[in-house]
Amino acid sequence: MLSAAEKLVSKGIDAGLYYQAFVMSGLFDKKGMSVKSDIKVIDQAKAFVLVNKLLNNKAYEENKPLLALRGMLYLNQADSNVAEKDKLLEQAFLDFNKVQELHNVFRVSFYTGRSRSLSLPTGAYYQLALAAEKNKNLKAAAENHRNAIARVYSPKYRADNKGKDSNETSLVDELKEANPYSYQWLMENKDNNADALNEYVDLLLSTMGTDKNLNNADLDEIVKQLKRGDEKQVRASIYALYAIYNKKYKKSDEGLGKKLSDLLGGYQPKKAFKYLKKLAAIESNITNERALANAYYYGTGTAENEAKAVKIYKEIVKQEGEKAYYNDFSNVASYYEKLKTKNGYKNAAIWYKKLLVKSPTSSLANNQLGYLYYKGYGVAEDKKKAHQYFLAGAQEDDVVPMGWVISNYINGRGVDKSKSKASYWINKLKKLAKSDKDKKNLEYYQNSFKRAFK
Repeated sequence: MLSAAEKLVSKGIDAGLYYQAFVMSGLFDKKGMSVKSDIKVIDQAKAFVLVNKLLNNKAYEENKPLLALRGMLYLNQADSNVAEKDKLLEQAFLDFNKVQELHNVFRVSFYTGRSRSLSLPTGAYYQLALAAEKNKNLKAAAENHRNAIARVYSPKYRADNKGKDSNETSLVDELKEANPYSYQWLMENKDNNADALNEYVDLLLSTMGTDKNLNNADLDEIVKQLKRGDEKQVRASIYALYAIYNKKYKKSDEGLGKKLSDLLGGYQPKKAFKYLKKLAAIESNITNERALANAYYYGTGTAENEAKAVKIYKEIVKQEGEKAYYNDFSNVASYYEKLKTKNGYKNAAIWYKKLLVKSPTSSLANNQLGYLYYKGYGVAEDKKKAHQYFLAGAQEDDVVPMGWVISNYINGRGVDKSKSKASYWINKLKKLAKSDKDKKNLEYYQNSFKRAFK
């Protein structure tokens, strides 16, 4: 896989100058940029020269990160150059205006499960919002205000700007201090704009952690906004309510999640499922679909419906291939096997084999394929192949296929009779047998061994 630098070089971009400009600006940390550089001196004047040099090259005259970086450098210059302030602000505006669509590129992780990666300071997103408003692009303006707000509660911002426990300060207050304009936008729009309400809920919930200092008024405000968000189908509220109702907290648990759970009535799987369906309708993705499939398969919060679950699992596997989860495969295979029909067994064998591709050491897949081949269910009867599958499962210390292996060596099914090998696996089973059932089976195999090898 090409590195970011190699990709730039492949496009004719001087990666060395590119990264040097970002590092020297001091506006991006080297870790976040994945930059391996010995540059330690921050020199924004030199960075500005480098950026202009790069942007004057046709290869990256429309390079959005570079344009955004130059815009920020213009802003910094404007702060210290009163005589040229208006001109510099105008230049910054032009650069930010050119990268209005940048919000489609940069995204950050939220507590509430959304994913964006914010690579610009909050002030840069604020400028992008201004640029969008000037062009009457209110959707882009709202998105960039949202990015500016999210930047304030990103872990890196808090570490860089506060240097103290994130639970000591209200994130809403921090936004007001760091970006008054976006704070004003949030306060003015949260009651009538779903996007603004979504950010407000995110902001409130991101005070989570293990905060012990939230007072009743804080909690009441959060619950109020969660309910408002529920009514307006706001994603952050729907996700939070699903997460709260879906978790069993211990009495000893602390933090906002536990406090909200107590206020809202604790673990309630039926309500969790209701919000999961709402969430999946708002935001269709693999995570939500898998959660729905699991709920249907195990009957969590809804009536058990394995057929419906299997339909979803199969679609997930179709999309993700081997990246799909173990249970996405195993639950489909088990469903088909439980049908106990010719076609069901045939499909079960197919899905257990898919599971083995996903997880070659799966004792479940090896044991069940061994059983299907032993019985000739859905596949041609083949006791030799059955033994191979049982043996693979037994080698994972699974007592069920181990029993089949012992029986095969005692009776010579699919393999030559072998006193030594049967004895080896009986001794292994003796060490692993814990339950009464396992111990009873062990006794059975020991007696069979004595009769077979007198």
